[in-house]
Amino acid sequence: MPPQAVLAGNQRLRSLPMAGLLLSLVMAAVMWPQTASAYQLGPQGPFMPPGPGAMYSGHFYLGGGVKYRNLEMVELRVLSVQEPGSPVFPEARYSFTDKPWTPVIEFGVHSSNFFDLFGQFSWFSVSNHIFTGIQESSGGAAVETITYNLDMTVYELRTGGRSWQPLWGIGRLGVSLGAIVGIVPFEVKVRREFTLGLAPLPNASGQHQDRWWLVGGFGGIEAEADISRFFVKAGVDYSITDEYTFKTFLNTETWMKPQGLCANFIGGFRF
Repeated sequence: MPPQAVLAGNQRLRSLPMAGLLLSLVMAAVMWPQTASAYQLGPQGPFMPPGPGAMYSGHFYLGGGVKYRNLEMVELRVLSVQEPGSPVFPEARYSFTDKPWTPVIEFGVHSSNFFDLFGQFSWFSVSNHIFTGIQESSGGAAVETITYNLDMTVYELRTGGRSWQPLWGIGRLGVSLGAIVGIVPFEVKVRREFTLGLAPLPNASGQHQDRWWLVGGFGGIEAEADISRFFVKAGVDYSITDEYTFKTFLNTETWMKPQGLCANFIGGFRF
């Protein structure tokens, strides 16, 4: 082979690595924005919208739905206390639980790709709830019938934080923790009817009307599916609140504590 041909071939071989390096640099420059964006946003599934909104960092959202509550509401405690002109009755407790479906409004902001700050407002009423307890005195000679009428409305605001974990192809899974503050206007009416043998004793009626500031905390989990800027989610949480007690009579005490298990079903949009 002529020396000129060998020299030309060696030059072409030496130029191949340089061409490959230049091609790699060009491809890296073109692909870098997409690669960096995908790294920041995390895995993308069919329910995750493409582009910068996939994890919604810095976006606000608003939603509404319903909340199912299984609550420990009120307990009427009859204390074993001697009242003037009345027989002594044994201690008894009458509990009232409720399972209302209540409206709920939720709003918040995605402070980072994996964390939300949110607020949730809901309310519900218990109207004209009446229950009756009948018990005998210690000697069995007298009978007491207690009629209890409750009207109550709970206005509740929850604020907290929620940590999210993306679920490939589904949406996200979140864990929330926060505080509860609310106001509870209520009215309780109690009527006591006594019978001693066959002869009725003087009846007694009492009423208590007040407004109570409710505080507490909650924790829960939920799952969310995202379609563009819209979302639907469902979750469960458990709340613990302080209690409020008062006496209508010397031996009749009411204990109020609207806490318990809740299920949430919410839909909304981001902006």
